[in-house]
Amino acid sequence: MVYLIQSPRSGRLSLRQLRLAVSLHHGPDTLRRLLAEETPSTKRALQEARNDRLLAEYLRSGLSIRKFAAKLAEKNKSLSADNRYGPTGSTTAETLATHIRRQKKLMDRDPRRRKHIEQLASQLAQWVPADIS
Repeated sequence: MVYLIQSPRSGRLSLRQLRLAVSLHHGPDTLRRLLAEETPSTKRALQEARNDRLLAEYLRSGLSIRKFAAKLAEKNKSLSADNRYGPTGSTTAETLATHIRRQKKLMDRDPRRRKHIEQLASQLAQWVPADIS
């Protein structure tokens, strides 16, 4: 099954369909276990997931950190706080650039994290249209 998620509403509908399918075929216990394993459940895990998405978008853009941060800050201004990029959803280009640099240094030190971010970027390229470039 392919789920096209263009808005939060279509995302909820797709999630309901997926929950129903998994629950029917594998049972509610398996559904609960899968959701618990694959969903960031702590504030720290959510922040890490947002950092990963931010770095994946940066790698995917092909822009310099400064240009990417400037475009991202403009985009964040038009989004609600829950939908902004980055762990805090900053709307300041300097703050975003500093954060991206720090995260990039951390990624460069850990080859497993780099591989994870690159895989995430390739998945985003397949499923999400480039909106920051």
